[in-house]
Amino acid sequence: MPLTDLHEPILPILRRVLAGLPIRPSGRVLDLACGDTAKWPLYQSAWNADIALIGLDWDRQALAQGPTHAQARSVVGAAQSLPFRPQAFDGALCIAAMGLFVDVQQVLAELQRVLRPGAPVLFVTAERRWAEVLHWPPALATRLAAAAMHTSLPLAHADLTGDLEMLIQRAGFGQLASRAFLLEQQLPGAATELALLPWAIVRPHLAAQLSAGDLASCDQLEPEIELCSVALACVAYSGIVA
Repeated sequence: MPLTDLHEPILPILRRVLAGLPIRPSGRVLDLACGDTAKWPLYQSAWNADIALIGLDWDRQALAQGPTHAQARSVVGAAQSLPFRPQAFDGALCIAAMGLFVDVQQVLAELQRVLRPGAPVLFVTAERRWAEVLHWPPALATRLAAAAMHTSLPLAHADLTGDLEMLIQRAGFGQLASRAFLLEQQLPGAATELALLPWAIVRPHLAAQLSAGDLASCDQLEPEIELCSVALACVAYSGIVA
């Protein structure tokens, strides 16, 4: 199966993450385990910045099949021994790759080495997790998603993101900001994120944009604990531990 097909489920989530999390790299950006580079136009479009993307992957065939991009090039290499000088990059991406690494801590140490201090990194991974999930009627989910477009939502609950954040922090990254998204259900826009956030925390952010009836309906909903597919996204900064 092509890598593009494997990554297809997280692409809508990735678009939301790129638009909503505080990552705006410039200069040289490393795409770690980049695969066939099909997501590069998405990065360049989302940031609308003068970035030079450098992709690294061990799969020479995948890199050869990827499209040609302006201001971008790919390198064959191993993530646990990056073929770059120290502080060579101004930012990095690690998308749907954490589960592929045999020694994640070694990879993260190498990533620290090749990033300048304070450089932003975006990690995105997908997992099967037990989580508290809210289920709204479709029409209400659509109205909630529309309301969420006009506000900043709280960060994800630590019960979902704590393991990923601990791994990243142990490698010396700091100032973490994480979000979680439900992958399995066909939910509109921000509803994929709202489904995993406690309503009591979200309510103050959306109250001014919802009707009294919608608020009452949400107040009556109880989350269900279930095993589901979740996309986790975390922005961290190199060499910042406080």
